[in-house]
Amino acid sequence: MRRLVWMAAGAAISAAGKRWTVRRAGRLADRYAPGAVARRTAGTVGKRLDAARRDGRAAMAETEDRLRSRLR
Repeated sequence: MRRLVWMAAGAAISAAGKRWTVRRAGRLADRYAPGAVARRTAGTVGKRLDAARRDGRAAMAETEDRLRSRLR
């Protein structure tokens, strides 16, 4: 009877471990799929380009103000 209990416990633990492993592997596969990586990369690049554009415009405005003050 003891062996049967331990076999049942081992089977239950094994099934739960397999389920966890399959779910975890599925999430990782979805995360590193080409489309998901492209979306994350595009978002990051887009944010960096937007920040660079804002910095460039601020520097341009500052330079323009400095040049205009020299002309006055």
